[in-house]
Amino acid sequence: MKSNSKGFTLIELLAVIVILAVIALIATPLIMGVIDDARKGSAKNGAYGYVKAMENTIATEMIKRFHQLKTKQQLEKLYLIHVVMMGLLLQVQWIRRNQSIIKERHQIATL
Repeated sequence: MKSNSKGFTLIELLAVIVILAVIALIATPLIMGVIDDARKGSAKNGAYGYVKAMENTIATEMIKRFHQLKTKQQLEKLYLIHVVMMGLLLQVQWIRRNQSIIKERHQIATL
């Protein structure tokens, strides 16, 4: 008696499932890493945009206020505001440049 089997055996199906599981185990961390990198890049770009917007705002305000000055005291006050704002912007830029060092120190401190 001859049997006509036109389907897959259980062993073949299990082999395919195991192969797919291995591929999923390999691909998942790679995909998650790409997603995390994209999020970090987006955050960096957002921070950079914020810094540039603040620089433009400061420059615009300085120009507007400079034309409205009437006394030396007002000029000194405006200069002080400028120094403080530029100091904040420099701190943000320093943090952006040294993120890896800050992250490393934070990890050491949490150990």
